[in-house]
Amino acid sequence: MPKAEVDQKIISTLIILDVSFRQIMDMNMSDICHILGGDVKKLNSAKDYVDDLLDEMMNKLARTDSFSIKIEELNV
Repeated sequence: MPKAEVDQKIISTLIILDVSFRQIMDMNMSDICHILGGDVKKLNSAKDYVDDLLDEMMNKLARTDSFSIKIEELNV
């Protein structure tokens, strides 16, 4: 499989994750605010904060050349 094709699939997956997470936050921020005992009037500030954190996370992932994944077996 060509590298460009692999890169495109990875980018597509990350975009889907990004959009999905933002939708979840948009749809549930009011509930999150209530659960945390916060003021609903601060909803947009909280959403902006979470969006900024997500942007920072996605940008950091985009700049990373390699990842290490360690998988451990669970003794259940």
